[in-house]
Amino acid sequence: MLIVNLPTLFYPIFVVGNLFNGNVIGGKLSDFEDKAKLAGFGESDIAVIKRIINGNRTLIGDNEDWAECAKSEHAIVRRLTAQQGKALNMLVGDVDEYTRMYVAENGYKLDTLIDDASPIVKQAVISAIAKSEQSEASKRRKIQKLVYDSSVSVRMAVINAGYGYDKLKNDSSWEVRKLIASKGYALEHFIVDPHYAVREAVADQGFGARRLMKDKSPSVRARLVKAGFGIKTLIHDQSPLVREAIALAGFNLREYLYDESPIVRAAVAEYGFGLQKLSCDTSEIVRAKVAQKGYALSKLSKDENWFVRLCAAKSLYQENQFSKLKRFAKDEDERVREFASTTLKQIKDKEKRQAA
Repeated sequence: MLIVNLPTLFYPIFVVGNLFNGNVIGGKLSDFEDKAKLAGFGESDIAVIKRIINGNRTLIGDNEDWAECAKSEHAIVRRLTAQQGKALNMLVGDVDEYTRMYVAENGYKLDTLIDDASPIVKQAVISAIAKSEQSEASKRRKIQKLVYDSSVSVRMAVINAGYGYDKLKNDSSWEVRKLIASKGYALEHFIVDPHYAVREAVADQGFGARRLMKDKSPSVRARLVKAGFGIKTLIHDQSPLVREAIALAGFNLREYLYDESPIVRAAVAEYGFGLQKLSCDTSEIVRAKVAQKGYALSKLSKDENWFVRLCAAKSLYQENQFSKLKRFAKDEDERVREFASTTLKQIKDKEKRQAA
């Protein structure tokens, strides 16, 4: 029996005829068959796909005529065939890039597919080569062939396979440079990178903390704090983003309880400090965070702001205080009413099932 990767296989259905809206597994098989026929699927194709859908995991038997599947006019059937490692010689030159991707994932004709025009195919080739039993020298020689590929995603695949760090450290794409930095390579080089996201990757590792504490980007300084560095130095940083990170780390909470920024005060609440005072905060962002912590729910259930009330309702549900949810079913805000009504119905249905 052959297991089918459902999430991957159902993507093609969006491409072929737009038959489904993502809920195909939960739908009726008869509905699928009717729609498939209208979209031009033949009986043999429908038979193959029905085997996938039925029971959420139906399998293709080894006696399936894979050669016929490989000739199907519908990409989903050809993709399924390639994914199962069948009729690869027929599918290696398929017009559909996802079919060729599955061929590559099976390790077939990698020397041919490495020159494919599609980035997703080349990514699959890189992954297959990296996982193969070839010698390290052979892997390096083949993968390095794609180190300067025009596609950012391919160059990133090269890096993720463990190659090309030095050649790509000055890449034009900040995403590529960030990925290399996140691997801990050439941090001294990347600490002065012009893009803040690359320097964030350096900060995540605590490298060059003294220098990064003075970085012009608040997000870099905040990431440094999250990594556990520079907290005392940055405790009065001008950016709320940095002070928020410090509060979430549990430092300087008494002072931050009165911080001018609601983002910082919300972080204090998230840490669980000063909840009584913060339950009366002027900012709904802060009061909502208090409600999410499950504090002062009786008061916050009547808050003037709908989102605060919604957070209170959700906390009551999480604490199994179901009887207190009834008042929200009559809330003035539709979003709060919908949550309460839906939740109460689910609770009632569950109780009925348990009683049966």
